[in-house]
Amino acid sequence: MGLSWFLARSLLFSKFHLKYVITSFDSQGYNFSESTNLSEVLIIAKRKDHHDYNEETIFVNLLKKSKTTIDALEISYKLLNRDIISNDYIAIKVNRKSLLSDSWSYFVSFPSRHLTEKAIELQSLNNMIELGKIAKIESIGINSMTVLL
Repeated sequence: MGLSWFLARSLLFSKFHLKYVITSFDSQGYNFSESTNLSEVLIIAKRKDHHDYNEETIFVNLLKKSKTTIDALEISYKLLNRDIISNDYIAIKVNRKSLLSDSWSYFVSFPSRHLTEKAIELQSLNNMIELGKIAKIESIGINSMTVLL
């Protein structure tokens, strides 16, 4: 849900309490809809006219797809009980204010809780380091690249 989804995120943010945003990191087969190769996000939300900034959203990155309905129900039960530690998924609780960021992809980009937390931390810094200050930037022409191949 990058920058191109800004209007959709704005609508979701203003009219709904996002309870869960669920993605799948498993690249094998379909996502949530059977027989599709589309990237999908499952959103569970409750329509609200007034919001509380203490509202939390749980972003879930499924590391592997459930093999059976019973497995899926077990994951659902864990999430409903706010169990964010599992070998089957990475779940990150985010407060409502954090949803104002440019992109929500920071919350589900990595198959590691540690990397996800570091990405969120880096995104939240106001004084990002410019790449040119810590590394030499050079452009490589296409002709130079073909020599390498």
